[in-house]
Parts: sequence; structure tokens; C-alpha cells
Amino acid sequence: QLHGNETPLRCKEIKVKFEIPIIKGIGIKNKLDLIKANQDYENLCDILLLDSPSSILPGGNGEIFNWNIIKNCEPSKKWMLAGGLNINNIEKAVKISNPPAIDISSGVEISKGIKDPEMIKNFITKCRNI
Repeated sequence: QLHGNETPLRCKEIKVKFEIPIIKGIGIKNKLDLIKANQDYENLCDILLLDSPSSILPGGNGEIFNWNIIKNCEPSKKWMLAGGLNINNIEKAVKISNPPAIDISSGVEISKGIKDPEMIKNFITKCRNI
């Protein structure tokens, strides 16, 4: 997963050099950002990880993503939903955006960077029952 300021060219270089799939985290503010991400990374990354934009951290910051951006405007690439997901909002997020996959980080942490196994287990159980 790449969550920095990697340009499309840099993503391609990494993919070619290391011969690995690339998941590119992209902060999405609006539908135009989504369209641009599709165009810029279409043939360079394997999966787009759609996240909330942040000036603090490039990912895992707990800021909730506006799922309505994706509604009726799905990316053309394979994609994953991220951005402030937790046990209390995952059902709504899935119903609005219908993601093929999700990425969770801060939503299962007891403190910054410390994951809670019980929270992870409960989150997975909730997801399986949606």
C-alpha cells in the first residue's frame, strides 16, 4: 500500500522494479477527485484505496470518508473503501457505497497505532453480517 504523494509515474516504477501489486491510497474530496484518480492511476495501480483527504496523515487518521461521493460514481478500477471506518458506521458505509473490499485502521485501535484484537474480531463479525 502506498499512502504518500507517489505520482502515477512513481507507482509504475515501484510496480515494475519490485514486480508487486500496488494498492494506492487516494484522498477523495469530491467526484472530480474520484474521476481524476481513475484517469491518473488506471493502468498503473492494481487497486485504488479511497480514503478521506487529510493534511495530518496520508491514511489511518480516523477521518470519515464521504461515502456518497462513490454512490452512482464507482471507480473503473478495482477499489477498496477506507476513511474512518469503525463498528458503528461500517453498515451504513457499505449500504451507501457497496465496496468490493474495505480497509480499516484507526477504527480498531485502542490508542494511536495500537490495534485491539477484540475490536478487530467484533468488526469482522459485524462485516460478515451485513
